[in-house]
Amino acid sequence: MGSETPDSSLNGFLDLSGLLLGVAAVLLLFRADLFDFHEGGNGAVPGPSVSSSSSTITVTSMTGTVAIGPGRSMLDESELRRGVESLTQGADKRRAFTVVVQDRLLTVVFTPVGAKVAGFEPRSLPHDRVADLVEEARTTLNVDSPRSWQLIAESVTGPLRLRVVVTGDGGTGTLEADGKGEALSGNGS
Repeated sequence: MGSETPDSSLNGFLDLSGLLLGVAAVLLLFRADLFDFHEGGNGAVPGPSVSSSSSTITVTSMTGTVAIGPGRSMLDESELRRGVESLTQGADKRRAFTVVVQDRLLTVVFTPVGAKVAGFEPRSLPHDRVADLVEEARTTLNVDSPRSWQLIAESVTGPLRLRVVVTGDGGTGTLEADGKGEALSGNGS
């Protein structure tokens, strides 16, 4: 019988981390299918009409998502806070491994229940600073005609860090911020 060494525990943690980040990446890659397919045009089959006040909440043991309807944005006042609270309600107060926010989609990858891995309380995100960080990234990173953005919050190996990635005709730019929402650095391509 062998026992686990610190190296094998670290490898297991890294494997799990990679798997969770992979799940988040797949969700992000297919986000266009979630929103654009039923919005008409381009030969797409029209879907059911959706009111602008609708949202879809999905929670599993590993992830939670909130997709909000047209005419709303996660940058709207209190929208992100409501989304996070809808995914973290209950007695267990689950910790997050990664949180990804886009205009109409919030995805939380939860730390495994009972696992002794790093993570953070999703409610600790600086909700009120996100819109300002996105605006700062759009205007200061030299990305021509910024079209899309996403905020990634993670605390894998240390304190909570935020990254706002803005994409436009002129490339991609990234603004880094601390867990309080204070900008640290930014670069654009």
